[in-house]
Amino acid sequence: FQFGASRPAMTAANPRYGSLRVADFRAPQANRSANLIYRETDQRFVADPYRVFLAPPATLMAERTRAWLAASSLFRAVLPAGSLMRAETELEVEITELYADVREPKHPAAVLALRAWFSDDNGASLRSEWRFAQRIALKQADAASVVAGFDQALEAALTDMEAKLAGQ
Repeated sequence: FQFGASRPAMTAANPRYGSLRVADFRAPQANRSANLIYRETDQRFVADPYRVFLAPPATLMAERTRAWLAASSLFRAVLPAGSLMRAETELEVEITELYADVREPKHPAAVLALRAWFSDDNGASLRSEWRFAQRIALKQADAASVVAGFDQALEAALTDMEAKLAGQ
């Protein structure tokens, strides 16, 4: 599976910010593999060995975030983690939750929670920590529905992040 959250590109004569480097996302150990994770009880999380992302979710979400922010026209340039070009701002994101919640089988949900920090090229924080968490109710807990729920949550997160950046 792949994340599909994307936004149409905007045309802005003058970007609000300079260049942004989007660091590779960090993730808890459970989300470092490409497997979909199902939360069956408060303490039991299960990795589905047959339903997987094309790459670890942190990698895919970082790619989607770079593409989203580049299309927003808020930044002069959006750079990947390994770029040798100078960036005035860096974005670090940590995935704190990413799983299908099936503790109540009749009410499954896709859960996504993120934390992010913007810093300048010297590492000084530019804004307070950004947090986002969302549960997307699902009609069923099959892999395609779960990934569609993750995608919807990621789109909402990126929309929220962009709105906060545009409003400042």
